[in-house]
Amino acid sequence: MIFSLPTLKASFMFKNTFFARQPFSPYVLWGFRVIFVFLLILIIWKSIEAPGGKASIPHMDKFLHFGAYATLCFVALNSKFAKEERIVVGAVILIGLSMEALQGMMGLGRSASIWDVVANTLGALSSFWVYRRLQ
Repeated sequence: MIFSLPTLKASFMFKNTFFARQPFSPYVLWGFRVIFVFLLILIIWKSIEAPGGKASIPHMDKFLHFGAYATLCFVALNSKFAKEERIVVGAVILIGLSMEALQGMMGLGRSASIWDVVANTLGALSSFWVYRRLQ
C-alpha cells in the first residue's frame, strides 16, 4: 500500500471543514476580472464627472466612496491578480488616492478631499478584513 503525498493531501484537504473554500475555476476568475475592469471604469468616470447637485443626506458621498472602494477591493481580491493580497489592497488604495489627486488638478468643479481618501482607504481595508474572514 503505497500513497503518494499529493494524492493523500488532495483527498483530505477539505474533508473536516464544512465551509472550506474551494479554489475558483478559471472562468469564475475571469468573470471577477471583467467585473473589476467594469467597476474601475465606472469609478474613474464618476470621479472625473462634474458634480451633480446637493445630496439630501449629509456626507452621503463618503458612504458612496466607502462602498465603491470596498466593492472594488473585494472583487480585485477574488480576481487573484497577485499572490499577495496586500499588494492588491495597496493598489486599490493607490487608485483612490490618485483619483482624489486628479479631482484636485483637473478643475472640473470637483475638489480633492482628505476625507474622501479616508473613506476610500477604510472601504478597501474593510473589504480585505471581510475577505480574510471568509477564507
